Amino acid sequence: MSDSRFWVRRYMAEGWNVVPIPRGEKGPRIPNWQNTTFTEEDFGADDNIGVRLGEPSGGLVDVDLDAKEAITAARTLLVQSQRVHGRPSKPSSHYWFVCKELKSTRYTAPDGSVLVELRSTGGQTVLPPSVHPSGETLTWEQERSPMAIEKADNAAERIGYVDLAEDVKGNLRVTEGRLVPGVQKAEAVASGAGPGRAREADRA
Repeated sequence: MSDSRFWVRRYMAEGWNVVPIPRGEKGPRIPNWQNTTFTEEDFGADDNIGVRLGEPSGGLVDVDLDAKEAITAARTLLVQSQRVHGRPSKPSSHYWFVCKELKSTRYTAPDGSVLVELRSTGGQTVLPPSVHPSGETLTWEQERSPMAIEKADNAAERIGYVDLAEDVKGNLRVTEGRLVPGVQKAEAVASGAGPGRAREADRA
């Protein structure tokens, strides 16, 4: 992992409100971090870097694809953002957009496991090149400015998030007594054989 403070400077230049996190962890330990503005001096060279989402970072939102089937289907159903990151075992699992006033939402399976999540104000996400608890390093796969969606009305639908979440959740099946996302439909969507379709975001 390169010096965290180099990346902190880069993220702050983009207007992102960053948060120091212990290396190898996903959550801040500093009390009242949700209401604190940190500077480069608050970070150690090996710290993980989190970002406060939504309003504190100019409307920055993260579409977090927890289920592997969601990652597959996102290639077709989700608008292909200009900012994407992941890790070796879960590449392209975070798509970044900018949309002020967009609310956080989460789609879960009946067993409570998260399938896909849209994170905004009140949440935070760990950024590259932080180290995941698994020991894997997060990396940017696309690193241009996140795609901006100017109007919050129907923004989640316009970037394909709702279609993606409902597609994955609606394809749950029972395997060996466990409720799991189905694979065949996600593969069909990714290949273009299913109901999904590639779309572009309306930026206006």
